Amino acid sequence: MDFYGEDLHLAKGVSGAGQCQRLCADYPDCSYFSFGSGGEHRGHCWLKRAKAHRDRRENRDRVSGPWICKSGGPTGGANFFEVEKKSRWF
Repeated sequence: MDFYGEDLHLAKGVSGAGQCQRLCADYPDCSYFSFGSGGEHRGHCWLKRAKAHRDRRENRDRVSGPWICKSGGPTGGANFFEVEKKSRWF
């Protein structure tokens, strides 16, 4: 699933969805992320200010989720880690 739009920052060369999630947790105003797990955008990590409510796109080469997973993590076969947020601006 790709949360299309709402981009804050694009990081390239990211090793996996777990690292992308940790980047989001450390980036001011990041609430969600999308990670390119295959194809031409493999290793790309889009940090997002909000989840796309209207423009979600099915994409087998994307793993998307929140900046933190309280339990179990999102589905999709990726390895997600619970991340403790040090500071949050709301």
